[in-house]
Amino acid sequence: MYGAVLFLHILAATIWTGGHIILASGILPKVLKQQSPGQLLHFESMYEKIGMPALLVQVISGVWLAYRLLPDVGQWFNLSNPIAHGIMAKLTLLALTVGFALDARLRVDAHEFRWRATGNDGWISVVIWSSENDDCRIVSSIKYHNDWKKTDEGEYSSKSQIVVTNRIIRAIILHYGVNELLQHSGQINLTAIEDIYDVSGAVRR
Repeated sequence: MYGAVLFLHILAATIWTGGHIILASGILPKVLKQQSPGQLLHFESMYEKIGMPALLVQVISGVWLAYRLLPDVGQWFNLSNPIAHGIMAKLTLLALTVGFALDARLRVDAHEFRWRATGNDGWISVVIWSSENDDCRIVSSIKYHNDWKKTDEGEYSSKSQIVVTNRIIRAIILHYGVNELLQHSGQINLTAIEDIYDVSGAVRR
Protein backbone atom coordinates (compact mmCIF):
# COMPACT_ATOMS: atom_id res chain seq x y z
CA MET A 1 0.00 0.00 0.00
CA TYR A 2 2.75 2.43 0.98
CA GLY A 3 4.66 1.80 -2.24
CA ALA A 4 1.59 2.38 -4.41
CA VAL A 5 0.67 5.65 -2.68
CA LEU A 6 4.27 6.87 -2.85
CA PHE A 7 4.38 6.04 -6.57
CA LEU A 8 1.16 7.97 -7.21
CA HIS A 9 2.48 10.91 -5.20
CA ILE A 10 5.72 11.08 -7.19
CA LEU A 11 3.91 10.58 -10.50
CA ALA A 12 1.45 13.37 -9.73
CA ALA A 13 4.28 15.67 -8.63
CA THR A 14 6.11 14.94 -11.88
CA ILE A 15 3.03 15.83 -13.95
CA TRP A 16 2.38 19.02 -11.99
CA THR A 17 5.99 20.20 -11.96
CA GLY A 18 6.73 19.09 -15.51
CA GLY A 19 3.74 20.96 -16.89
CA HIS A 20 4.87 24.19 -15.27
CA ILE A 21 8.45 23.71 -16.48
CA ILE A 22 7.12 23.37 -20.04
CA LEU A 23 4.96 26.45 -19.47
CA ALA A 24 7.83 28.55 -18.13
CA SER A 25 10.54 27.43 -20.55
CA GLY A 26 8.59 26.75 -23.73
CA ILE A 27 5.23 28.49 -23.80
CA LEU A 28 5.72 31.78 -21.96
CA PRO A 29 8.78 32.93 -23.97
CA LYS A 30 6.78 32.52 -27.20
CA VAL A 31 3.75 34.28 -25.71
CA LEU A 32 5.86 37.25 -24.60
CA LYS A 33 7.79 37.43 -27.85
CA GLN A 34 4.79 37.12 -30.15
CA GLN A 35 2.33 38.89 -27.81
CA SER A 36 -0.05 35.99 -28.40
CA PRO A 37 -1.97 35.11 -25.20
CA GLY A 38 -4.03 32.62 -27.19
CA GLN A 39 -1.14 30.14 -27.02
CA LEU A 40 -1.12 30.42 -23.24
CA LEU A 41 -4.86 29.87 -22.96
CA HIS A 42 -4.71 26.90 -25.31
CA PHE A 43 -1.93 25.25 -23.30
CA GLU A 44 -3.74 25.81 -20.00
CA SER A 45 -7.03 24.46 -21.32
CA MET A 46 -5.24 21.26 -22.34
CA TYR A 47 -2.95 20.96 -19.32
CA GLU A 48 -5.61 21.53 -16.68
CA LYS A 49 -7.34 18.29 -17.66
CA ILE A 50 -4.40 16.36 -16.19
CA GLY A 51 -2.73 19.05 -14.08
CA MET A 52 -5.56 19.67 -11.62
CA PRO A 53 -6.27 15.95 -11.03
CA ALA A 54 -2.53 15.51 -10.47
CA LEU A 55 -2.58 18.28 -7.87
CA LEU A 56 -5.53 16.61 -6.13
CA VAL A 57 -3.68 13.27 -6.08
CA GLN A 58 -0.65 15.03 -4.58
CA VAL A 59 -2.73 16.53 -1.80
CA ILE A 60 -4.51 13.31 -0.85
CA SER A 61 -1.45 11.07 -1.10
CA GLY A 62 0.74 13.64 0.64
CA VAL A 63 -1.57 13.86 3.64
CA TRP A 64 -1.74 10.05 3.78
CA LEU A 65 2.05 9.74 3.68
CA ALA A 66 2.46 12.41 6.34
CA TYR A 67 -0.06 10.65 8.58
CA ARG A 68 1.75 7.35 8.10
CA LEU A 69 5.05 8.97 8.97
CA LEU A 70 3.67 10.89 11.96
CA PRO A 71 0.21 9.60 13.06
CA ASP A 72 -0.20 12.32 15.69
CA VAL A 73 -1.47 15.25 13.60
CA GLY A 74 -0.77 17.61 16.48
CA GLN A 75 2.93 16.83 16.09
CA TRP A 76 2.94 18.04 12.47
CA PHE A 77 3.44 21.59 13.72
CA ASN A 78 5.82 20.82 16.57
CA LEU A 79 9.04 22.67 15.77
CA SER A 80 10.98 20.56 18.27
CA ASN A 81 10.22 17.44 16.23
CA PRO A 82 12.66 17.11 13.27
CA ILE A 83 10.19 14.93 11.33
CA ALA A 84 7.62 17.72 11.49
CA HIS A 85 9.93 20.15 9.69
CA GLY A 86 9.50 18.44 6.32
CA ILE A 87 5.75 18.08 6.83
CA MET A 88 5.36 21.76 7.67
CA ALA A 89 7.43 22.76 4.65
CA LYS A 90 5.26 20.70 2.30
CA LEU A 91 2.03 21.97 3.86
CA THR A 92 3.26 25.55 3.46
CA LEU A 93 4.09 25.00 -0.20
CA LEU A 94 0.71 23.32 -0.70
CA ALA A 95 -1.11 26.29 0.83
CA LEU A 96 0.78 28.69 -1.45
CA THR A 97 -0.01 26.56 -4.52
CA VAL A 98 -3.73 26.40 -3.72
CA GLY A 99 -3.77 30.10 -2.85
CA PHE A 100 -2.28 31.11 -6.19
CA ALA A 101 -4.66 28.78 -8.03
CA LEU A 102 -7.71 30.27 -6.30
CA ASP A 103 -6.46 33.82 -6.68
CA ALA A 104 -6.50 33.45 -10.47
CA ARG A 105 -10.28 32.94 -10.37
CA LEU A 106 -12.99 35.29 -9.25
CA ARG A 107 -16.73 35.75 -9.53
CA VAL A 108 -18.29 38.97 -10.76
CA ASP A 109 -22.09 39.23 -10.75
CA ALA A 110 -22.36 35.44 -10.24
CA HIS A 111 -20.15 34.72 -13.27
CA GLU A 112 -16.73 33.10 -12.97
CA PHE A 113 -13.77 34.76 -14.66
CA ARG A 114 -10.18 33.60 -14.90
CA TRP A 115 -7.00 35.50 -15.57
CA ARG A 116 -3.26 35.17 -16.06
CA ALA A 117 -0.47 37.72 -15.73
CA THR A 118 2.89 37.33 -17.48
CA GLY A 119 5.68 39.77 -18.09
CA ASN A 120 9.16 41.00 -17.39
CA ASP A 121 10.90 43.85 -15.58
CA GLY A 122 9.21 46.41 -17.83
CA TRP A 123 5.62 45.39 -18.49
CA ILE A 124 3.05 42.90 -17.25
CA SER A 125 0.53 41.54 -19.74
CA VAL A 126 -2.84 40.51 -18.33
CA VAL A 127 -5.30 38.15 -20.02
CA ILE A 128 -8.85 37.77 -18.69
CA TRP A 129 -11.57 35.43 -19.92
CA SER A 130 -14.92 34.09 -18.79
CA SER A 131 -15.35 30.44 -17.86
CA GLU A 132 -18.63 30.62 -19.79
CA ASN A 133 -17.21 32.15 -22.96
CA ASP A 134 -13.78 30.97 -24.07
CA ASP A 135 -14.16 32.86 -27.36
CA CYS A 136 -13.74 36.23 -25.68
CA ARG A 137 -10.68 37.48 -23.84
CA ILE A 138 -9.45 40.85 -22.60
CA VAL A 139 -5.79 41.70 -23.09
CA SER A 140 -4.26 44.63 -21.26
CA SER A 141 -0.95 45.68 -19.78
CA ILE A 142 0.53 47.48 -16.80
CA LYS A 143 3.96 48.86 -15.97
CA TYR A 144 5.87 46.66 -13.53
CA HIS A 145 7.38 49.76 -11.90
CA ASN A 146 5.67 53.11 -11.47
CA ASP A 147 8.14 55.11 -9.37
CA TRP A 148 11.24 55.44 -11.54
CA LYS A 149 13.76 57.86 -10.02
CA LYS A 150 17.00 59.19 -11.42
CA THR A 151 20.06 58.18 -9.40
CA ASP A 152 23.23 60.18 -8.82
CA GLU A 153 24.89 58.14 -11.57
CA GLY A 154 22.30 59.36 -14.06
CA GLU A 155 20.47 56.05 -14.32
CA TYR A 156 16.87 55.30 -13.41
CA SER A 157 15.89 52.79 -10.73
CA SER A 158 12.78 51.68 -8.89
CA LYS A 159 12.30 50.00 -5.52
CA SER A 160 8.68 48.98 -5.97
CA GLN A 161 6.72 46.50 -8.07
CA ILE A 162 3.11 46.28 -9.14
CA VAL A 163 1.26 43.18 -7.92
CA VAL A 164 -1.72 42.17 -10.06
CA THR A 165 -4.59 41.04 -7.81
CA ASN A 166 -8.25 40.10 -8.12
CA ARG A 167 -9.18 43.66 -7.22
CA ILE A 168 -7.48 44.98 -10.36
CA ILE A 169 -8.99 42.22 -12.49
CA ARG A 170 -12.47 42.96 -11.15
CA ALA A 171 -12.06 46.63 -12.02
CA ILE A 172 -11.11 45.75 -15.60
CA ILE A 173 -14.09 43.43 -15.99
CA LEU A 174 -16.53 46.01 -14.62
CA HIS A 175 -14.96 48.70 -16.80
CA TYR A 176 -15.84 46.76 -19.93
CA GLY A 177 -19.03 45.16 -18.64
CA VAL A 178 -19.88 41.59 -17.60
CA ASN A 179 -22.68 41.09 -20.13
CA GLU A 180 -20.55 42.44 -22.96
CA LEU A 181 -17.79 39.95 -22.13
CA LEU A 182 -20.22 37.06 -22.03
CA GLN A 183 -21.58 37.93 -25.45
CA HIS A 184 -18.46 39.16 -27.23
CA SER A 185 -16.38 37.00 -29.57
CA GLY A 186 -12.69 37.62 -30.15
CA GLN A 187 -9.93 39.54 -28.41
CA ILE A 188 -10.48 42.89 -26.70
CA ASN A 189 -7.38 45.06 -26.46
CA LEU A 190 -7.74 47.57 -23.64
CA THR A 191 -5.54 50.53 -22.92
CA ALA A 192 -3.00 50.46 -20.10
CA ILE A 193 -4.54 49.41 -16.80
CA GLU A 194 -3.29 52.65 -15.22
CA ASP A 195 -5.81 54.52 -17.40
CA ILE A 196 -8.80 52.82 -15.78
CA TYR A 197 -7.57 51.88 -12.31
CA ASP A 198 -5.52 53.59 -9.60
CA VAL A 199 -2.64 51.15 -9.21
CA SER A 200 -1.06 52.97 -6.26
CA GLY A 201 -2.74 50.49 -3.92
CA ALA A 202 -1.16 47.57 -5.74
CA VAL A 203 2.45 48.65 -5.19
CA ARG A 204 4.78 46.35 -3.27
CA ARG A 205 7.89 48.00 -1.87
